[in-house]
Parts: sequence; C-alpha cells; structure tokens
Amino acid sequence: MIGSDSLSKLLSRREFAVVAAFFAGNALPAPPRGKLNAASIPNAGRSADLGAPTLSAYLANNAVFNVKDYGAIGDGSTDDAPAIQAAIGAAQATESGGRVYFPPGIYFTRTTTISITSVGIVLEMADSASYIKYAGTGFAISFGLAGAGHIHNCGLILVSVVCSNAAGSAVYAKSPYGFFIDHGYFENVRAGTTGTGVTIDAGLTSRKTGYFATHNVINHIRCNGFLKGILFKGGSLAGSDITTASTVHECFVNSQVGLAGTVGVEFQGSQQCIVRGGNLESLSYGVKLVSTPSRCIGITLDTVRFEAIAVNNWLIPADSQNCTIISPRWEVENGSNLAPDTVIVQNTQSRLNTVSFNKKAVTCVNGNNNHTLNRGAASFIRITGPTATFAIGGFTLDAGGYKATDGTELTVYNATAFAMTINGGDASAAANCGIRTPSGANVVQAAGSGGSSARFVYDAAFPQWILVSHTG
Repeated sequence: MIGSDSLSKLLSRREFAVVAAFFAGNALPAPPRGKLNAASIPNAGRSADLGAPTLSAYLANNAVFNVKDYGAIGDGSTDDAPAIQAAIGAAQATESGGRVYFPPGIYFTRTTTISITSVGIVLEMADSASYIKYAGTGFAISFGLAGAGHIHNCGLILVSVVCSNAAGSAVYAKSPYGFFIDHGYFENVRAGTTGTGVTIDAGLTSRKTGYFATHNVINHIRCNGFLKGILFKGGSLAGSDITTASTVHECFVNSQVGLAGTVGVEFQGSQQCIVRGGNLESLSYGVKLVSTPSRCIGITLDTVRFEAIAVNNWLIPADSQNCTIISPRWEVENGSNLAPDTVIVQNTQSRLNTVSFNKKAVTCVNGNNNHTLNRGAASFIRITGPTATFAIGGFTLDAGGYKATDGTELTVYNATAFAMTINGGDASAAANCGIRTPSGANVVQAAGSGGSSARFVYDAAFPQWILVSHTG
C-alpha cells in the first residue's frame, strides 16, 4: 500500500514506463528524480509528425489529481464515475496533463466508460488490492483523441479492472503512440464472456491514408476470463492502419475453461512486435496472427510458456513473413501452424522440446505416377497409402504461389513398409515443382522398420526442390 507521503516515489517508476514506451521496450534504467531531462535522453524533443510535447516537459510535470478530492468514495457501491471523470477533466485542462491517482479502494463506475481524450494522462492506483468495478458492455477505460490522431504519453500504473458483465472489456486505446500499462489485473467474472482484456486499436478509417499504433508497452499484467486477453486490432486499410514496434512483456493470460475461440495474444496485420516471457494458458490459441488488414511481418515470440492450449500454441498463417519463435515452452504440444519462413531458435532452456511444423498426410499410389504431391503450405509430409514400391517426383509450391517460397524447408517421411524412389528431374512434374538430386539421378530409399525420410530445400534459382539429405 502506498500512502500520500510516499506517492512522489512512484514518479521514477512512471518515468521508466514512459521512456520504455517511447523506445519500444528498450531497457533503460529509471534515473533518480531531477536527472532525467532532454539532454540525457537521445532524440528527446518535439515530434514533428505527431505534434507531441517534449519528453522532458512531460516528465517534469508534477501535477497529481486525487479522485477523492473530486468526490470519489471507493466503497464498491457508490457510483464514482462522475468524480473520476472530473479528476481526469482537471488533468486534461492543464498544459501537459498529469497523474490521476486512486487511493486504496474499490471504485464502482456502473456502466460508464472512463474516458481519456487528451495526451499526457496517467491513471495510477495505490496498490494491487484497489480496482475499478465495471458493469457495462463496452470498455471500462478508454483512451482516444477525437478524429484521426495519436493519443500519446498516456498509460496505466497498478490499475486493475473487474468486469461484471459478460460483454464487458477492460482497457481500450485508439491509435496510441507511446502508450503503456505497467502492472495491472484485468478480469471478466461472467461465464461465456465476449469481452477483451486490453485492446490496442490501430484502425482509423476516417483518415484516407490510414493511421497506426506504435511504440506501446504492456508490462507485467494479468488478464483473466476474457474471450481475448490482449488484442492488437487492425483496421480496414491494408498496410496502413496496423500496430508496429510494440511489446507484451511477462504477461499472464488465461480464460474460462471450455470457452471456445479464446486467444491469449492476437495480432491483426501487425509488424515488428514482440511477446516476451509470460504464461498463456487455458486457451484455444496461445498467440494468434490474423492477416487483417494485411499479413503480419516480423512477429517474435521469445521464451513464452504455453499451458493447456486446446487448439494451437501459436497460429501463424502461411502469408505471414519473417516471424521468429525463440525457446518456446509447453506442457502438452498442440498443432502449431507456422508460415513457411518462420524461424525456430531453441537454446538449452527448451532443449527437451520438439517443434511441431505444419503437418500433412499425403496418400500416394503405387508406381511412378506421384509426379507432384500437393503439400499446401506444409513443412512436414507423412506419406501413406502405397502397398508396393512407389516414386515421387515433386511438390507443389505454397498455396497461392506465395513469393517467399525460396528457402522453404520440407521433410518427407515414408510411413509405409515399401521402398520409395525420389525421381530427379521428373519430366512429368509440374513446372518449377520438380526435384533436383546431387547426382541428377534417381535416389532409391529402401524401406525400413522405422520408415525412411528425406529433407528438401526449395531453390528458386533453379527452380527446384533440392534433396539435401535422406535415409535408407
């Protein structure tokens, strides 16, 4: 618990969170009060494109607006929404915003959304036992400017929200720049929820060229019971209204057991974002990438733990690009869909794990007429069906002829008890889909008790599937 005499001590923590948001999660120390200024921060100053105030001026603002000074009670039953909104209004009336402080208590807002419509506003609670109790069907807290503009230098510290309506959601930020949430708890306590814990909305269709959300940090929060824990929402303008350069750090997300379609973290058309550490459990999908309004690019999952995931630990569609998974950890492996160029990096922390690639069972026929096997976007093919020796001559490219097929890896496992011939230069294979062997000749793999396997890499320079290794 934090008393009024120690409230000023939280400023360095706020400074760290804001600086972290400005630099997209880069590790910066929280310097002592009075030592953080424009001279000590690279590139601190006016943002010409966003019209942001100088960072030093923002951090120097000491204004604190206590919601109880504006009539809030915090007893869990009195409607505190008008008082909270009045405190926010007073902060917004200043030149550079301020901190809206919630002393210990439970603040009931009924069905009213607490709205922040100006820059430089930080909501801060005294301790983790305090929270906002929201009974509406929208968002408990909303950050956003009117029209198509970034809301920046805003955030939450130690703020918790409990939603008592199944359709209720906790926090919403419209096209935020440098938005942060530092430690918080968000929960929906109703069965069959359709709400979302935290929504970062990049879509602003009122601006013809689109807008976006960028440099946002969600740090050490817990989302419990929502349909979606953390959502980076895309708009309708392909490639324009998306989330970029944002971080989810050491967060815990779970949902209601048995509720279908639940997601821990969802990215819609996002680019260069990171989920680092934390636990995602009791969900349908741990991390889900959605190609709306465009494909996701450069999403990284770093040492994330997946537990009790019903459908997919991670779902990375085939049109995603340059995604990376580092040392994933899980109790039970579930089908984990990967785009063809997804990179898996495993270190000693996950040395006992196996990685589940996009898998497909292909039924072949006997003989030499399996000229071009349909692999879809799979990176692992299990061959079944033949009751005698058979041959293969090539594999289809990615669904839709995706350009980045160059370098795609494919493992083929012969699960039958019969020999498989790999035809080099099969004249009947579809254009650009044939196989190139080291010698140019066919390679015969003898059947074994454990089957036989072969590994291929697609080289667009030939263009063919290159046989790089095989057994048997």
